[in-house]
Amino acid sequence: MNAVFNGAVDTQRLRMVPLGLSDVDAAYAVLSDPAVYAYIPDDPPGSVAALRARWARYLEGPAVGVDEGWVNATVWTTNPSQVIGTVQATVYPARRRADIAYLLGSAFWGCGYGTEAVAAWVAGLWQHAGGTTTQDCMIDCIEATVDVRNVGSWRLLERLAFERVAFIPEADHFKGAVSHEYRYRLQRPPARSAAS
Repeated sequence: MNAVFNGAVDTQRLRMVPLGLSDVDAAYAVLSDPAVYAYIPDDPPGSVAALRARWARYLEGPAVGVDEGWVNATVWTTNPSQVIGTVQATVYPARRRADIAYLLGSAFWGCGYGTEAVAAWVAGLWQHAGGTTTQDCMIDCIEATVDVRNVGSWRLLERLAFERVAFIPEADHFKGAVSHEYRYRLQRPPARSAAS
């Protein structure tokens, strides 16, 4: 992953800050909310220490020799300053693709924060991994996979012009239920050629 993109992105109401263990205490109340995990196979962290261990693993990055890069950020509101969730990207340079994920505390659903955060996150990925010319582009598309029951999440992606490209029946089984999934894709905006 291009080291220039560390995950720092600002919007009018939000600030995405590179994931750091110093933010664990502030994030725990939001990220320990069971509602946030209803449609993903993860469970809420059972303690601040468990969240710290989870984030420490994220900060280690992928295993040596794995052709992917991880970028994770904590999403803060700017006024008042409080953690409301996280955004993540896994960049696969060989596949010229990034996969994104996001968690937003349920107290902040329906406020437009999710759309604002994901739109800014996507813009940051295009700016830093999408390249400014076809020669320096690392990714051609950004994808996300969403449980079909998570209507709010797949509607968010559709608002941001992601196209539903696949239905994956019985993609997973967790929390006593089968998870069918939608795969969404956003193609890279046209890049300038080096001659431009």
